[in-house]
Amino acid sequence: MSIIESRTSTDAAPPGAPARAAAGPGHRAAAGIVLLLLCLSEFMISLDFSIVNVSLPVIQGDLGFRAGDLVWVVTAYVLAFGGFLIVGGRLADLHGRRRVLVLGLAGFTAASLLAGLAGSPGQLVALRAVQGLCAAAVTPAALATLTTTFTGEKERRQAMGAWGAVLGAGFVSGVVGGGVITQYLDWSWVFWINVPIGTVLTVLAARLLGPGRDGRRPRRMDLPGAVLITGSVVALVFALSESSVTGWTSTRVLGALALAAVGGLAFAAVEVRSAEPVLPLGLLKLRRLVVANLANVLMMGSFFGLVYTVTLFLQDVMAFSPLRTGLTFAGAGVAGLAAGAASEPLAQKFGATRVLITGALFQAAATGVLAALPTNGTQPFVSACTVVVNFSGVVAIVMINLAATADVADQDQGAAGGLLSTCEQIGGAIGLAVISTVAASRAHHLAGSAHPDARALLAGDRWGMAIAAALAVAGALTALVGLRKPNRS
Repeated sequence: MSIIESRTSTDAAPPGAPARAAAGPGHRAAAGIVLLLLCLSEFMISLDFSIVNVSLPVIQGDLGFRAGDLVWVVTAYVLAFGGFLIVGGRLADLHGRRRVLVLGLAGFTAASLLAGLAGSPGQLVALRAVQGLCAAAVTPAALATLTTTFTGEKERRQAMGAWGAVLGAGFVSGVVGGGVITQYLDWSWVFWINVPIGTVLTVLAARLLGPGRDGRRPRRMDLPGAVLITGSVVALVFALSESSVTGWTSTRVLGALALAAVGGLAFAAVEVRSAEPVLPLGLLKLRRLVVANLANVLMMGSFFGLVYTVTLFLQDVMAFSPLRTGLTFAGAGVAGLAAGAASEPLAQKFGATRVLITGALFQAAATGVLAALPTNGTQPFVSACTVVVNFSGVVAIVMINLAATADVADQDQGAAGGLLSTCEQIGGAIGLAVISTVAASRAHHLAGSAHPDARALLAGDRWGMAIAAALAVAGALTALVGLRKPNRS
């Protein structure tokens, strides 16, 4: 028996009735437990996304990865995760958010256990793809459950603040945790850490959540649309990821971009004629949703590019150990948690749009300062800047999430959540591709060789930070132009 139902459950309250999550002290306590469950689910996904990266050199040595193949430990996960998010969100809308969330959590936990036992590169890459597929079910299902459970303005802002906090804190905690595990434990523990967490969350989700589905709605999935949108996003993310390795003009990159474009056009043609589209095209008529997703792409591109560049700088230029590199980001993780708590009162006092723009500009400013990247007093300098970046960035992302989901009908929240998460992944891929390419190109140009020295690498990293700052500024301008009306939702 579940302790709380979302408004789209089969026995949900009629339209206009107050959400049961906020009906009284007992329901508020139940809602708090559910919020914790949803946030921990997303924390585990966010943690896993970054914790593996720090352990890649050790994994390469133990499993015998060839240098050019090691990237597939990350790429397989990213392609499966980014490609399946929209479909995962729609499955949650059609078949019930609890069901999709429980299956996703169970699958992710099992894949994590097996990944830690992998004995060959092929096994690990395949299991990383399975992890990505399961994560693509968990994230939109959890976000849709959150947005349909917490429907009051203040309650939703508070819930979104907690959600944003775990996104920022989880990603940074992965960097820190990866350093600790790599230093003191076997690399298998970067996967096995998910097993006890995922097991508990799976059981709790099955027991505590309501079905999260409109019983009057048909359960038919638009299979051609699902195949086309998944293939298109996979091709796009692959092209962006591959561009930093083979260059933007390589046959593989251009071919993947062409495939993504053709698939996207075919998807649009199919969706117009579909009775149950994977991505209801009416969503794209919601101005705040579209603008918020554009800002999301830019802000996540800036953040992912920053973490990537700073991590390489600390290890390649400053010769920091994985543990010391991770600890440099520790303050940023705490800042992300604080930002989640601060988001609701800030939005209530100043309005969500104003807070979004201000947060994006502060992220841009701190990233611009990071472009100095000194070689003396490096750790305190980088720590202080990343604290500001993560605090302001998480606040901005919370406001983006509020804007993106505010006008969406409950029965489409899964699809909207899938779109929002897909834009995060595409934004991250764009940021990594552009920033890493610029940094590497600049370093090679200054060094005049294929093996830049520390001085050339430093110069390249500074250029990368400048690009990351420009992306955050573009995110602020997008919100300023597209969300000009006061918005306190």
